[in-house]
Amino acid sequence: MEPLRSGLVLVLVLCVAGSVQGQPPDVKERYKEFLRQHIRSSMTVDKCTGVVGYLELTERDGTTCKVVNTFIKASKKQVKQVCTSGTRVGDLVQSGTTFPLIICKYSGGKPTHPHCEYNGFRDTRYIKIACDQGWPVHHGGDIIVV
Repeated sequence: MEPLRSGLVLVLVLCVAGSVQGQPPDVKERYKEFLRQHIRSSMTVDKCTGVVGYLELTERDGTTCKVVNTFIKASKKQVKQVCTSGTRVGDLVQSGTTFPLIICKYSGGKPTHPHCEYNGFRDTRYIKIACDQGWPVHHGGDIIVV
C-alpha cells in the first residue's frame, strides 16, 4: 500500500510543478521578460523614475532612455487571460476589459541610462499584447493601449 501512496504523491507533485512552470521552453524567457517589464501591481506614478531605472529599461540600443513604459496593475493570471479570452488584432491580442495602468514617459535628464527621468500617468484602458502559445510575451515594443 505504501508504494502506491508514494506513487500517487509523486504524480500530484509533478502535476502541480507542471502547472506552475507550464510555459513551453521557447516561450519561458519572453514571458519572464514581459512580467519583469510590464506587470507591477504595486506601481504608482511617483515610482516611475526609480522603477524604470532599477529595471534598466532602455531602447533597443541598450543605452538610450526608454521613451515610454507601461505597467499593468494586475496579477499575472489576469493578464494571461487576455491571451485566451481576448480578440486577435493582427499579431496582438486585445483585452475584453480595461486594466489600470501606470504609463511612465521620459521627461528629461541625460538621454542615456542611468540618467533618465520619468513622469508617471495613471490611466485605465484596453490593452493589446503579444501572446505565444497562450502566454503573454515581450515582443520588443511597449504594450499598446487603446
